[in-house]
Amino acid sequence: MPSSRSPWPRRLGRLLLWSFLALAVVYAVGGAQGFRRARRWMRAFLEPPTPAEMARARRADSAAQAQAAAAPPLPTGAAAVGGEPTPVGTIVLVIGGVLAGALVLALVTGRRSTGRQ
Repeated sequence: MPSSRSPWPRRLGRLLLWSFLALAVVYAVGGAQGFRRARRWMRAFLEPPTPAEMARARRADSAAQAQAAAAPPLPTGAAAVGGEPTPVGTIVLVIGGVLAGALVLALVTGRRSTGRQ
């Protein structure tokens, strides 16, 4: 008879166990200093960028835009993919193969009926 209990308590227990183990590993590797370093890194990560960082990003962005403007244009359309469009037969074969493979996998991995319900 299948259990009527929800799987959530078990999942929550597993999550708490893995969280505790992760904290234990961090403490074992870095001790209290490791926790302080992690808190300092997280606090710095959550801070907004400084004006110097914003100026540096603006300069890098404008340099990248200038470089992109100087580059030769990229080919578009049929020239970008090698010339000829893909034949409809090839498209049908690829899509049909994917669907047939999915159907076979669904049938192979499906549950067998045991006669009891």
